[in-house]
Amino acid sequence: MTNLEEQVKGILESIGFLVKHFKNKAITDYANTFYYQVPTYGMVIDFASPNRIAIEVNGEYWHANIRRRINTMQLKNKMRDENKSLILSRSGWNLIVINESALQDRNMTDWLRKMIWGKMEV
Repeated sequence: MTNLEEQVKGILESIGFLVKHFKNKAITDYANTFYYQVPTYGMVIDFASPNRIAIEVNGEYWHANIRRRINTMQLKNKMRDENKSLILSRSGWNLIVINESALQDRNMTDWLRKMIWGKMEV
């Protein structure tokens, strides 16, 4: 788990979610659980819940900061991220993407809570 994913794990736990490592089993726990590093459709979701909510945490080194120049690796990863988003969406997942710069926001906890609960009500 990266430092950024650790931060998101801490936020999820602070708003009442149980966060578990996915160990090759079905996602069957209660709605208040997120698993991390969940393989699906030939890719890995950073955090996934039984409610089909997927959270992706994108660091600027690997996924680019759109305000800066993008290198070849970041461009390739951006295309992969867009493909991943499309596959998850078409497969019934509700995707939340958190960029590294957003984690510095003091309101991240409230924002993430609202995003998750909003997607649970859909």
